Amino acid sequence: MNIAAYCRVSTDKSDQLNSLETQKAFFTEYVNRTGGHLVKVYADEGISGTKIKNRKEFQQMMADAEHGLFDMVVVKDISRFARNTVDLLQSVRRLKALGIETQFLTANMTSMGNSEFVLTIFGALAQEESANTSKRIKFGKRVNAGKGRVPNLVFGYDKTIGDYYNLAVNEQEAAEVRQIFQWYVEDGYGCASISNKLNEQGSRTKRNCRWSQNAVARILTNEIYTGKIVNGKQEVADFLTGQREKKDKAEWMVTERPQLRIIADDVFEQAQKILHSRHQAFHISHERQSSRHLFSTLIKCKECGWSFRRTVRTYKNTYVRWVCSGHNGRGADSCPNAVALDEEELIKTLQAYFAQVLRNKKKVIQYVVKEFQRVYKARDENVQYERELRGKLSKLRAVREKYMDMYTDGLITRQELNHRIGGARQEMERLENELKMVTYQITKGDQMEELMGRTFQAIEDVADVRQMTNAQLKKLIQKIEVDKEGNVDIYLRLLGELGLQEMSRYEEDKDMRIEVFHALPEAAGEIREEVFVKEQGFQEEFDTIDAQAVHLVLYAEGKAAGTCRFFEAPAAGQLPEETEAPRRLEGAEGKEGPLSGAEGKKIYMIGRLAVRKAYRGQGLGACLLKRAEEEIRKLGGTAARLHAQQRAEGFYAGQGYQAFGGIGYEEGCPHVWMEKSLGGAGIE
Repeated sequence: MNIAAYCRVSTDKSDQLNSLETQKAFFTEYVNRTGGHLVKVYADEGISGTKIKNRKEFQQMMADAEHGLFDMVVVKDISRFARNTVDLLQSVRRLKALGIETQFLTANMTSMGNSEFVLTIFGALAQEESANTSKRIKFGKRVNAGKGRVPNLVFGYDKTIGDYYNLAVNEQEAAEVRQIFQWYVEDGYGCASISNKLNEQGSRTKRNCRWSQNAVARILTNEIYTGKIVNGKQEVADFLTGQREKKDKAEWMVTERPQLRIIADDVFEQAQKILHSRHQAFHISHERQSSRHLFSTLIKCKECGWSFRRTVRTYKNTYVRWVCSGHNGRGADSCPNAVALDEEELIKTLQAYFAQVLRNKKKVIQYVVKEFQRVYKARDENVQYERELRGKLSKLRAVREKYMDMYTDGLITRQELNHRIGGARQEMERLENELKMVTYQITKGDQMEELMGRTFQAIEDVADVRQMTNAQLKKLIQKIEVDKEGNVDIYLRLLGELGLQEMSRYEEDKDMRIEVFHALPEAAGEIREEVFVKEQGFQEEFDTIDAQAVHLVLYAEGKAAGTCRFFEAPAAGQLPEETEAPRRLEGAEGKEGPLSGAEGKKIYMIGRLAVRKAYRGQGLGACLLKRAEEEIRKLGGTAARLHAQQRAEGFYAGQGYQAFGGIGYEEGCPHVWMEKSLGGAGIE
């Protein structure tokens, strides 16, 4: 009779492997004694018995059985065959169907001669023993985690064999760890670029392998470099499948080991923020982090939100231009921004911007201190406000996750996803900036001056923008926005990180004033006629509200450049035509009317905000909006609402307005209701 033998050991330790050799010798002796012919001994080393799919030799044995290579399978014990009752019965039945008998020697059982009931009992006992082993291992891991057990291999440290609770800093590797964090946080390199640099230097990982993108990412996310040993992040949820599940952060076991610190907490936290922002940028807008060129991932399209990409064309001369990735890659239907920015012109614009900021250093510092104190002076140590911010952020994140899941499941298109979460993304950024200020309690003007001083010093050190790296530029500039008209807005990084609006160029340098009128002035009418009627095609521009509203006109260099109006919202229940939407409405406002939820609030409507084409892209719209809010506060207003053109939703969201209700249409143009609290309770 042709006989196959199967044996298995659960670990690859030397004593277990010796046991494997003993099992092989046992089967050879058994076959010689019974007079059969031993075809092959199938042996799995260091493999658990709970999962058949991971046991290559077992799978090979079952495949050979299909080809009739043997007539009997002998196994020393049921637990060696399988510790999963279902797998045991299925495998035995499969062999039995092929006419192959399975014999378990220690139990003196055969699949042909004994009932499945007895086999099931023995199999269940083997499975239960495996379950108990799993519980013992979990318990042991929890005990060791509580004592601060350290990893076996971690780059930057050396470990003594047999010592489970102590590590020693390897100074040579620690220097490389610091270099990795510097490249990532300070110099702006990505994980892939860092791995390439390490490999070029001849560096190797702890396992003497070449560096990879994932290996660098593991370094950047390992808390051990801040002197914290974290255990219990995951555990095996099902011992049969080996499936692991993440545990709540509150259940992690953290042991402080200051002597193991290599990286400062603030550097580590900054690395996590960069990782998170790049992850979000890639998964939401498919934007890959790049530092290859001076302006890589810095220039943003104001129309679709995608980054501009660099193009090089050679025809007699070489032309280097930056174009919108959305328009260039997906067509005009996706994004109307067909602007091509000449790189040399952009460098000159940036150089002029830096010179202008330095020229107006005193004004900029005064503006930042004034704005900072206006926004944050009442929030110092305000725990309640911090709680409110976290609550709003939690709601926005839940909404974003819901739409991301819908997009992943194919229920909405990418365009719909961008529309639905675009405003939420900007509002989350604003709330996170406010939360940052509340948390760190940075509220004094002299602190702001110190921070601004550092920024000015960095700008003064810039001799030529062309000599800067992408990482150096990103330390100073948060983003460069370009609209379809070719207007370029440059945003200073420090202002964005402090949660303050970018200072208008006219606030910085030029003669600008805003005048208040209690009847429609001729200048405001001319601007609205030029922008809304001639440029945008609205027919029903002027209405009876003009006689009641307060009108603002912004003058730049002595010329009327922009306008808007505001008026107190009428009582709830009046017709929409009596509010800021007098043009013919072709759609509903949504489940909430334009004035719903107004109880307890004194609401003012802001509208007809227009800036002449020649003055756009210079922050004048934001100046008008801010002045209107100041005037409303003087009148006791607690909230401002507006019926914004949908394409301008991102601009208003950046000024702190939150969309609510549904989409309505004015003369065929989609509009959305938005609100901002000016001191009272806003919408939730």
